[in-house]
Amino acid sequence: MKIAIPSYKRVETLCKKTLKYLLQDCKIDLKCITIFVANKEEYKDYKKSVNKGLKIVIGKETLKGQRNFMDFYYEAGEKVLFFDDDIEGLYIKSGNKTKLFTDLVSLYKIGFNECVKHNTALFGICAVNNGFYMNNKISTNLKYIVGCFYGQIITQDRTLSVTLEDKEDFERTILYFDKYKKVVRLNMVAPKTNYYDEDGGMQITRTEDRVTASALTLINKYPQYCSLNTKKKSSHTEIKLNPRAK
Repeated sequence: MKIAIPSYKRVETLCKKTLKYLLQDCKIDLKCITIFVANKEEYKDYKKSVNKGLKIVIGKETLKGQRNFMDFYYEAGEKVLFFDDDIEGLYIKSGNKTKLFTDLVSLYKIGFNECVKHNTALFGICAVNNGFYMNNKISTNLKYIVGCFYGQIITQDRTLSVTLEDKEDFERTILYFDKYKKVVRLNMVAPKTNYYDEDGGMQITRTEDRVTASALTLINKYPQYCSLNTKKKSSHTEIKLNPRAK
């Protein structure tokens, strides 16, 4: 198993959340994990704080740059799980509630087996940790693959590289669906995380104007796949995907 974690100015958050979940709750071997940081200064800070034995790689300073760097860091055909650095855990539907899910090996196998079965290279999970919105189905139509956790079969295909600093997970979902006509989503699992609220990370450079520009870029470029989401209550410009897209 290979796990990639991009992190920027959030070493304390990384240790308390994502690494705690992976190492303590899921019992993942240190050798499976690679942390991608922005520069040499960040490398020194992270090296002092994270568990000894964890591999740290200097990548790029922007979210777009780091995502694309990671896609080409791994060899074509490798199967990689991508975690953000502020994930408190993955949760599985249990009735109308959810409970902590720690069998990451099974999730890895199921997600990538479904990708192979449906001839696609991207899988994800439900974006909202709420049993009411989750279900026990695996879907392959155009549904949002949230960027805080996803699995990817590395292709090293530059036509699948993201171009946006914001809404890059929507862009990735669209790019993979456009190429393969399917993306796999395990709707019974969801992440526990604080979207937009965690200190550090990309919030340092994100502006509402940039978020809006990214959303409009996607809507104008892919009108068959997405549109403005006027119903979602948010302080940011939101888009929605067309689940009936072909």
